[in-house]
Amino acid sequence: MTGAITTLWFWQDTRSGSVFWYCFFVFPFSFWLLCFGIRRLGYKCQQVWADGWDRECQAIREQEIRRGQRGARLIFTHASAPAGNDATKLPGTLQEKKALMSPVTSKDQDSVIQYAQLSDELFAAKRFMTARELLLADVLPFLEALPSRWRRYCSIQLNVSESDVMMPEIFLPNTLTCPGQGLAVLDNWLDMKPASPSVLIVIAAEVQDIPLNIAGEAVVALIFANHPIPEEISTELTMIHRPHCEPVVRTSVAIERALLWAKQRTDNIGNSWLTGWGTSTDSVWSAAIEQQGLLLKDGETCWLLEKSFGYTGCAAPWLALICASEQARQEQTAQLYAHKTSADQLWVGVTTPLLSDKQDLS
Repeated sequence: MTGAITTLWFWQDTRSGSVFWYCFFVFPFSFWLLCFGIRRLGYKCQQVWADGWDRECQAIREQEIRRGQRGARLIFTHASAPAGNDATKLPGTLQEKKALMSPVTSKDQDSVIQYAQLSDELFAAKRFMTARELLLADVLPFLEALPSRWRRYCSIQLNVSESDVMMPEIFLPNTLTCPGQGLAVLDNWLDMKPASPSVLIVIAAEVQDIPLNIAGEAVVALIFANHPIPEEISTELTMIHRPHCEPVVRTSVAIERALLWAKQRTDNIGNSWLTGWGTSTDSVWSAAIEQQGLLLKDGETCWLLEKSFGYTGCAAPWLALICASEQARQEQTAQLYAHKTSADQLWVGVTTPLLSDKQDLS
């Protein structure tokens, strides 16, 4: 229309002939058709690109969910704590609200603090060596019974005061070191050749000569398998689902992802087992569980390990996982475990009762 009006306005000659009609009708229409075609082509390209991007994003999301839902079987636990050497009794110790910490004199001799020691032995290194012998007596025969084709990964996390006593190291033969600290070790191992049978051995110990207030000692060991273990070697205990890490301010996201990785609804969670908060949770955790619809109450279904055991340092996340897995095995309900690190990072995971041996964990 604009081209036709412009032609009529500026045309000085007779308004007839092929040139006039070309300028009046054909050229404006052809120009409009060209613009329309370019616009339509751009729209189609954008639509195709957007659809392709959506499909790619969906594929990446599904791949990440499959990776997140890769889990492991917990096949062995050992725990030496002030409550004793029976890992099956740890959840009951918390639920009975037993205080295992006792008054000790602080380093500066000016105050009395609460600390849970493994035993009355004076030196930390000697307390550790006693627990170490018990642990290796359980772990080494188990490893020797594993089929030779199974890869063996290990993570040994020790924080032990040496004092003036020579402390022997813990050595596991024929094992590969799995990188990471805390629950990051489990997260990393789940990505290591999931199609190949392997086990992860975690040993963690926290034993100190110079105690901190509301702290404790523990020596723990756990063994995970990514494939069904032969029945003559061990009885599988529980399923351990991949833990998820987020900054503490994103606690709600961490809980949501942990539930997604475990394929669990909020009403399936029986209890939560927490460490790293001290003797009481904060408003961030309370708001997160309320936002996710979890019905967990302190002292009833939400258990803080520090109230009984004190904070057990590098052994703390594994002690929480042992408590959660034992409760899942005994109650046959899903359990939530969480570890708040000193760097304000939060690891949250879920453990569930055993599934069928045919369950695909990869």
